[in-house]
Amino acid sequence: MIPRIDPPTAARLFALPILLCLIQLAPVFSVVGEDAKPLEASALDALDAKPEVPKMRARSSKRTEVSREYVDADAKARSGSETGLRARAARVTTFSDGTVEERPLVEVPLLFGKNSAKLEGEQSQANLKLLAEKLRSLSESDGRFTIEGHASAEGSSQRNEALSQERAATVATMLRQLGVPDGILASAIGYGSKFAAHPASAAESALVQDRRVLVVRER
Repeated sequence: MIPRIDPPTAARLFALPILLCLIQLAPVFSVVGEDAKPLEASALDALDAKPEVPKMRARSSKRTEVSREYVDADAKARSGSETGLRARAARVTTFSDGTVEERPLVEVPLLFGKNSAKLEGEQSQANLKLLAEKLRSLSESDGRFTIEGHASAEGSSQRNEALSQERAATVATMLRQLGVPDGILASAIGYGSKFAAHPASAAESALVQDRRVLVVRER
């Protein structure tokens, strides 16, 4: 005779193998904590270069920005650009009077919480401290720097702009707390997805390249 098993017992016996299987697979589904990539101290040497700004006898009050491009050093090397500043990552701005300005920049790897301006991860803190050390070694006469926050194209453009502004402001505030003089920091600006290089439909590996914080030498 086959013994009868009451429904509650049967349910427990059926669930036990599934539970044991999930326990074995748990490491596969566990979330690994993220952090920013390390910032190389040598990368900050790019900020030693002075901007390339054409000399003008008189700057027109009607002079407006026509286009802006953020060019990395690798792209410049591939294009065979000149040495010097042109071999470095730079913000390249073209104006209505035909002049072109190049200002050296460094991308600082930082990790923020999702939809948050709170900095996360030990490596993010270490990268910010390295940047602060570099900026503290300079005087206001050596140069002034803008902190730029950028976002990828997905989501609301208004929210992206607000969040990138909050993140840029957070970085500037933390740099001041780390001893960087106010005179070194020209401003903190969030551009949202205005200068995103990839559409919202792009792969995540492309979108993440547009979520960044840049330090640009203004003079």
